[in-house]
Amino acid sequence: VAPPLFKSATDVKNFFGNDPNILRFVGDMKNLMLLAHTPYVDSAGGIAATANAVKGGFSTLTEGIVETGFGLTYPESLLRISTKDSEQKDNGVVFAPGLASYGLWAGNHMSSTKKRICDAVAQVKAKLLNLINYQYP
Repeated sequence: VAPPLFKSATDVKNFFGNDPNILRFVGDMKNLMLLAHTPYVDSAGGIAATANAVKGGFSTLTEGIVETGFGLTYPESLLRISTKDSEQKDNGVVFAPGLASYGLWAGNHMSSTKKRICDAVAQVKAKLLNLINYQYP
């Protein structure tokens, strides 16, 4: 696991400044990362995930992901909790497989974790903006 980005409260303040909207920004960033992670790998999984969200009282799968995401500490597309004994040093928190090494992150000219995450976040942003524009013309 990578070392912490910030070593002190002073480092955090120097990085973020005194922006009163920083918590909103961090919350939005976390939600974008949650929504950029597809919670299923095939259409049957998508149907099951959607059905479970509706059974759970959410009107859509996206609503369920956003609402339950507030209770998650780590977005699944970045970090996960491991149960392997060898990965318990930092309470079992490890990078998602696509971030396990710089080579996987940077990839090559055809594919990379960075490109996949950036593309997914751009798609989520576009969908959210379309939804906002539709709801509030």
